[in-house]
Amino acid sequence: IVTLIDNNNKFIKITVDVIEKDTNYSFEFKDSYRIFPVSLDNLCKTLNVAGKSSKFDIKYNNIELFNDNKLFKEFKLYAKQDSLALLRALEMARMIYLNDYNIDICSIFSSSSLSLKIFRTHFLSEMIPILKGMDDSWIRKSYYGRDIDYYKAYGKDLYHYDINSLYPFAMLKPMPYKLINKYYDMTNIKLKDFFGFCLAEIECPSDIINPLLIYKYNEKVIHPTGKWTGTYFSEELKAVEKYGYKINLIRGYEFSKEYLFNDYVNH
Repeated sequence: IVTLIDNNNKFIKITVDVIEKDTNYSFEFKDSYRIFPVSLDNLCKTLNVAGKSSKFDIKYNNIELFNDNKLFKEFKLYAKQDSLALLRALEMARMIYLNDYNIDICSIFSSSSLSLKIFRTHFLSEMIPILKGMDDSWIRKSYYGRDIDYYKAYGKDLYHYDINSLYPFAMLKPMPYKLINKYYDMTNIKLKDFFGFCLAEIECPSDIINPLLIYKYNEKVIHPTGKWTGTYFSEELKAVEKYGYKINLIRGYEFSKEYLFNDYVNH
């Protein structure tokens, strides 16, 4: 028996190899919840198949179950109908993805790996270049991650707005594609004409209430004021420039633009 376990000690896959005298074979158990992270009832409703006919009883979790013939019989009936409901749902889902994308859900492990396989199989029209290690390491200095601000505030008759699908929306923007130039002196390069990643001297306006640009200081993410030097994506610098930030480009990596994900996101 071979297992694949995640960082939370939950099973991703269990492979059982059976070696017998006349034949050898193997079979796998995978966690379907990683692909469809909803309750079985909701999964059956979504896929329009017959769901469970009885509900789970907390008593089934008790080891004394095996000493109670009546309860044990109830449990076996529950386990059987529960497994059949999941089987019907997975068979329907498998047929849908085979028909629509020619992808077998038995070949993936999670909703994210399913999405990636659909993208790479049907929507990846341009091969995405891979940077050399040194270039990749330099550009990763601009990856600061994100932080969350929270405020104690009070108001009356307020409207609250939330943003849905912000990542897919951002994926509709042009992406850095091929590395076309390296600048070791950007004295004569204007930010508005540059697309890529650059080391820049930044000056934040002193009257800004909520500083926008992120910087990593002593392994912590901060929003500094004053002057500092950091590596950033050009479009991020263009976005803060209109709020009074002064930006002096030092060196950078220029890229061509490509809309890599539009067809996939819109689909």
